Amino acid sequence: MEKVFKRGIELTIVLYLAYCLLPIFWIDLYGGEVFQALGWHGYEASLNPYGTWVYPLALLFLVSLVGMRFYKRWARSAFLVLVILNVALQPFMGIVAMGSIDGTVSSVVGYLSGALIAMSFLSPNCERFTKNA
Repeated sequence: MEKVFKRGIELTIVLYLAYCLLPIFWIDLYGGEVFQALGWHGYEASLNPYGTWVYPLALLFLVSLVGMRFYKRWARSAFLVLVILNVALQPFMGIVAMGSIDGTVSSVVGYLSGALIAMSFLSPNCERFTKNA
């Protein structure tokens, strides 16, 4: 189970970084009409999804994943809080427009995040976190 947990964290880090970098490649990945439609992302948002506040949260997400890889208790708690915060902020992000690749990567990262939370609190991995506070 430990190996699965660590590989899950590593895969989540790689996919999350890919997800963050995908907008750079939108023009190359999608046709002109789709690229224009993606421009609607965040329309009518009360919280700008492209604001500078997003970058510290993304960095904290990655730092907490790296900490979880080394079984740090603070990282497990931070990761849980960040996932809950992400869900809580979604209604304020306005219209969500994303391409098929973005949607797929986002879904997989979400599923992996849930699995990592479950494995960190409900499996033998839980004991490793209490030892490495």
